[in-house]
Amino acid sequence: MDLTPQELEELKILMDPVGFAKYHFDWEARYYQEEILRSTHKRKRLITRMGRRTGKSDSISIHSIWYTYTHEGSTCLVATPYESQVKLIFKKIRDFIEKSPAIKSSIKYSRMHPEYIEFYNGSIITGFTSGTKSGNEGGSIRGQGADWIYLDEMDYMSDEDINSIAAIATEDPGRIGIWASSTPTGRRGKFFDWCISAQGEGKISVEPGMYTGETWTEFYYPSYVIPTWDKENEKEFRSIFSDIGYEHEVLAEFGEEMVGVFNKEDVEKALEDYEYNPSPDYGTTRTIGVDWDKYGASTQIIILEFDNKSSNYKIINRIEIPRSQRTLTNAVETLVRLDNIYQPTHIYVDRGYGEMQVEFLTEHLGNKVRGIQMSEKIDVVDPITKIPDKKHVKPFMVNNAQIAIERGRLKISAYDTMVKEQLMNYRVIRETVLGQPVFTSENEHALDALMFALLAFTIEHPNIANVIKKTEYARKSYYIDDVPFGKTDEMRDKESSIEITTVTRRRYSGAPTWGPRGSPTGRRQYKPRRRRF
Repeated sequence: MDLTPQELEELKILMDPVGFAKYHFDWEARYYQEEILRSTHKRKRLITRMGRRTGKSDSISIHSIWYTYTHEGSTCLVATPYESQVKLIFKKIRDFIEKSPAIKSSIKYSRMHPEYIEFYNGSIITGFTSGTKSGNEGGSIRGQGADWIYLDEMDYMSDEDINSIAAIATEDPGRIGIWASSTPTGRRGKFFDWCISAQGEGKISVEPGMYTGETWTEFYYPSYVIPTWDKENEKEFRSIFSDIGYEHEVLAEFGEEMVGVFNKEDVEKALEDYEYNPSPDYGTTRTIGVDWDKYGASTQIIILEFDNKSSNYKIINRIEIPRSQRTLTNAVETLVRLDNIYQPTHIYVDRGYGEMQVEFLTEHLGNKVRGIQMSEKIDVVDPITKIPDKKHVKPFMVNNAQIAIERGRLKISAYDTMVKEQLMNYRVIRETVLGQPVFTSENEHALDALMFALLAFTIEHPNIANVIKKTEYARKSYYIDDVPFGKTDEMRDKESSIEITTVTRRRYSGAPTWGPRGSPTGRRQYKPRRRRF
């Protein structure tokens, strides 16, 4: 039976995931996404080794919708190491579905706990966590059937997880597809082995493109292939990530396998032959970092100074308050005395064990005292979207310290063996279910105090730290009549006169409601309150 031109066009759309996404979601694939999506019907073993913001999750989401919609009774199984990543992918899937009335009407059932979407044609998309973080080693996925298996952020899974999940495909290797996707962590695990298998010759190429071996086909695309990538993006990404982090997260290269958090050679280079100075010179910027443990350890205080000549940070003193019945009281009294001696611009302290001490110090020393909870989050501007992104404080502090040490911007007395050894021995001991690293929790209090002092520079003196970029906001706005075609000269003149200023650090407890004449209703006064991270 001959097909009409319209039926031929519809068939063409159904057979092509890129055309399918354009037709149903108005989604424009980047050139490398087209290459990946259009290869899936030919290759059943895919690896996408890609950098940040390249659209890995979008590609997986599009493919899973296309396959289940066009293949009756099929199953697409999404596996990630953490629950948050499963939810992120399913949010993207649901966002795409909402854009298409035809596909939305084909959904029979959808739930979020656990993630599951069923179509009227009998197909399903389901999500699982791999299991290692809860000790299951992929046990929750054993026994599942699938037509396509997506391993997202695979390099964060254990080899035991991957073996358990990949075993599903052994039931019918010619039919069941595996799509492994990740940014490299540097670990020489299964993801590394599969990439080697795709490229052959026992090496990993750093040239973007497609590489096909006997079993695996790898698509390697670093972040700089993004069409909007420019030198400003590179500069800002380099300011956010350490050198090793940039190599992994942006260049998508395996690079060196990290053992400790801080490179030992970089730590050695940070050591200089000087003694701590209890009587400092004035005319430079200083911060103080404090870490205290109510029961287990001594209180550690680090005084950090910015050297205007070298543009480096320098530890000029470390004070330890030994454990005793009055440890915390002695620490507070010592801080008041140190504030008078060193005159820091800010004092960052661990609020976890020091709620009362923070309140006392704030009362005596003012707003220069900031209590930080390790479990809190901090706003950091994303270098691509320019949208503030919340980062967990502890990993951000660690990464901030990594950057300072790798760039040779931190100087430590060679006689301070405690700080040196804690830097050398600091490690990631495990990761939480949500994917957050858990760091060494023993013999790290002096290092934590140092990281608090560095964080104070990064947040309070960004022009010195040069790590994060503060968002700029317009101070003035203008009312301009609608102009249907282009901009008038008057509009351009007004736009060029807008004043820009760095955002203030104050936050407000509320916002007034506005009456018909544009003035605040009522007489309630809104007072600024201190910012907490």
